[in-house]
Amino acid sequence: MSASKAEWYKDQFFISTSQELLQVEVINKAFNADYMYWTKGMSEDRMKKMLSKSLCFGVYVLPESSSEIAGE
Repeated sequence: MSASKAEWYKDQFFISTSQELLQVEVINKAFNADYMYWTKGMSEDRMKKMLSKSLCFGVYVLPESSSEIAGE
């Protein structure tokens, strides 16, 4: 059974269930942050396995201009 991807746009946000857009190292860094006191980081392989068995929603801020996309 393969999971279907869903995507939405709301104001300046893009919301997606696509696993390919997730940044494992960023999620792991958040897990190690003080504000997430109930959890801790884990190995990259373990994090990838956990995410692959989860329904994940990524929320991304869209750039306001093409210069933001270019990094200027």
